[in-house]
Amino acid sequence: MSAERCHNFKNLHRPERLESSVNTDVILICLAAALLAAPLLVAFSLTVTDRSWIPLDLLSTLPAPDAAAPFIMMSSSGAEFPLYAARLFLESSTVSPGGVSPVASVIPLLTASDQTAVVVTERKNGLAVYGAFTIPPEERAAMLSGDLPSRWRLCFDNPEVRVTDLDSAIQIRADNIASPLYVGLPGESARVSDSLYDMEKMLDSAGRNPANPAGNAGGNWSIGGSWEGRLKLSDGGVLHSMTTGGGTASIPLEVELSWKSSEETGESGVRMGRILWSVKGIEDLAGRQFMKSVKEYDWSESELFIPDPLIASLGINISPPRDVSSFPSPIRYMSDQFQRLGMKRSEIQSLLSGVTVFSVGGNTQVLWFDLPGLVLDMPDRGDESKKLIERFWSDLFLGAELREVPGYEYGGVTGMPFTILAAGNGKDTVIGLTEPDVERNPDVPELLLSEKSAIGWLFLDLPKLGMALADMPSINAMLNPDGEDIVDDESTNRLRETMNEMGRLFVVWDEGAAGHAVWYY
Repeated sequence: MSAERCHNFKNLHRPERLESSVNTDVILICLAAALLAAPLLVAFSLTVTDRSWIPLDLLSTLPAPDAAAPFIMMSSSGAEFPLYAARLFLESSTVSPGGVSPVASVIPLLTASDQTAVVVTERKNGLAVYGAFTIPPEERAAMLSGDLPSRWRLCFDNPEVRVTDLDSAIQIRADNIASPLYVGLPGESARVSDSLYDMEKMLDSAGRNPANPAGNAGGNWSIGGSWEGRLKLSDGGVLHSMTTGGGTASIPLEVELSWKSSEETGESGVRMGRILWSVKGIEDLAGRQFMKSVKEYDWSESELFIPDPLIASLGINISPPRDVSSFPSPIRYMSDQFQRLGMKRSEIQSLLSGVTVFSVGGNTQVLWFDLPGLVLDMPDRGDESKKLIERFWSDLFLGAELREVPGYEYGGVTGMPFTILAAGNGKDTVIGLTEPDVERNPDVPELLLSEKSAIGWLFLDLPKLGMALADMPSINAMLNPDGEDIVDDESTNRLRETMNEMGRLFVVWDEGAAGHAVWYY
């Protein structure tokens, strides 16, 4: 890795120092939310490698996180390291409220190493971050003598090396990190940590027999074979506790991912990577009845209302449950809204069963702002569709002047107070905040051509998502001119530039609680 690349990284990704303390509830919610979008964490490698997997498993030499706490642990070759996801996560004010995380400062070194392992876990006093990565012998010798190698110096502003009371461990202080970085050098790899406590635990773990690493992380990977990127993420039972009110023993929801990048390119020169994923504990969270009700579907010839430009789209096929109360959230929320419109329970059951697609895309106008639209598409809903559309307009927007939508037999669209579409015909039912004449997205139907027996899927265009998120603070400022700035311009620009490198992600739910994904970058 060039010195220039490390220098640019340091200058581009330096968030403002924040003085707020870590809110544990926010941390738990953020980690729980990350579980639902865990495949994003692996969709962001910069380079492709043809090196074979190194037998040494660094993750198994690190102390294991507490199984009852939320955690993320990842092992990869440097070329498969999820660079952009690590930047967004480790540099966030939630992880490091005082500024740049000490471990985040050496991310360029992690991506250049032969093998890397990182653990992020929650504790009572906040999040702990520690990891290990291979380094050349000459770098280890130099650092033990108090000399910081040149590529390490490029990642710090005014670095200062200090000795610690621990054998083979040093401390690095610098102007651009929130607190000292601790570096342990027990062998051919470097241990890094944001606390002396974790460094002591890591050095103790490094001395254990790798073949029998009792109390260490790693091991028990169930998917991916010899793929060079692996990640395991657990919510520590937070979601289960939230949904049950904490009255029963919390069951962790655990996501496992394996990934590899590829040299494959299309005509546009876009590279492709592959992911395998599985989830444990989903039945206890979503409900066993729901897991039985989702069914495979042939998506290859589906005619769906998916708007363009598209930020995100989610499709799922649900068989009729025994009762509308068995629908999962947010389907159950939709059920409640339909009941308020006077729909019968049997009609709601029919409306919310079958193929359902949610999309964020197209265009809608709120006041003088052009914003991405929100669209709900329910194909093949029969007579219940017409009753729903009629109730929608008569009960919620009585008196609204409707324009007809070409190709739809009932319902329409209105522009006041903002663009609202609710229309249907014998084959399709569409409700949303979007103009009806938007272009239809061509990418998702093409991706679905090979999905003849999938339960569901998710499509994310991360560059477009970054643009939308980065524009929100300026919109909020215009609507609330006297309000306090939520995010500074440097942070929004960093968000936009980072997510622009992430490409597009297509996740498929194949069967049970497992599936595959591809990303294009």
